[in-house]
Amino acid sequence: MFKWKRPSGSIIETNETDASVEAAAAFGWKPYDAADTVELDVRGLPWDARLNTKNKAKHDNGHWKYKKGINADLALPVEIELLK
Repeated sequence: MFKWKRPSGSIIETNETDASVEAAAAFGWKPYDAADTVELDVRGLPWDARLNTKNKAKHDNGHWKYKKGINADLALPVEIELLK
């Protein structure tokens, strides 16, 4: 298995076939480097300065805390972008 880092910061695994490697590269995924890990919340979202508190705090449910004035409706388009 190969591990890949998606542009959003999440990690995905593929098998070792040439087709998987080519598909991962076509999506802009980079080989996973454990030294370059990004902390994710329970939804698989990386912390984002546009939405989340500076101290990178999380709620008890594991979701990143939003900055003052940001709610789920405002955050949705950015979170969708982060999951791609």
